[in-house]
Amino acid sequence: MIKIILIMLKIGLLENFKENNMSRLEEYIINESKKVEIVLQQLNPSIQEILNKECKKYIKLLKQHNLKPFYRGIYEHVNKGESYRKKVRQDRKPSGTPDNEFEMFNRWLSKNKHTRRDKSVSVTSSLWNAETFGNGYYFFPIGKFNYTWIKAKDLNLDDERTGWEWSFMNYIFDYEEDYSTEVGKNLVRKVKKVFPTYFFTNKGIVEAWKNSYEIWFDCKSYYVVNAE
Repeated sequence: MIKIILIMLKIGLLENFKENNMSRLEEYIINESKKVEIVLQQLNPSIQEILNKECKKYIKLLKQHNLKPFYRGIYEHVNKGESYRKKVRQDRKPSGTPDNEFEMFNRWLSKNKHTRRDKSVSVTSSLWNAETFGNGYYFFPIGKFNYTWIKAKDLNLDDERTGWEWSFMNYIFDYEEDYSTEVGKNLVRKVKKVFPTYFFTNKGIVEAWKNSYEIWFDCKSYYVVNAE
C-alpha cells in the first residue's frame, strides 16, 4: 500500500489532493514506515518467531509508541534477513574516558537509580551514529530490561546545555576529588544541578528516539538483525 501511494505521488496522480489531505497522507506514510512490524516482516519467519517470543517486552514498547527498533553498531557481519545474538559485557571499558572517571560516573548512575554504563549496551535511533561503531543493525534486547537515556548525542562531546563548557566525562570528576578549591566547588555545584536534568530511566523513550540521544539498555543478551 505504501509503495503504491509513493509511486502515485511520484508520477503526479495525486496532485489534486487538497493540502490537508496531503498532510494527512504524508503523516500516514511516515507513521507506517516507523512501525516495528515492517521491520519484522523483512526477516526470515523463524527469526520473526524467535524475536516475538524472546523480545516481546521490547516489541510491545515499540508498538506502544509506534517506533522502529533502535540501532546497534557491531563489527560482526549479519546477512540480510538474519540475526546475531550477543551477550552484554558486565565490565565494559571506556574508549575515551579515564578509568577512574568512568567508575565514578557509574557509581553516580547507580546511586541515582539509573542504568550503569559499564553493564549495559549503547544504542541509538540514528543509523549513521551506529555505523561509526561498525555495521549498523536493528537492536532487540532479550527478556526483561531497563533503559536510561541522556539528553546528548554522546557522553564525550561538549554539550550546549552546559554552555559548551564541558562534556559529561571530560575532567568533571577530577575537580570533584579536589572540591576544596573554589573552582572545584563551583563545578561540583553545576554537576549536581545539571546532571539530574540530563538522565531519564524507563520513561520518555519517544524523545530519545526522535532526537537520536544516546540510550543504554540493561539486559543480559540481545539480538541484532539485518532488515535493511
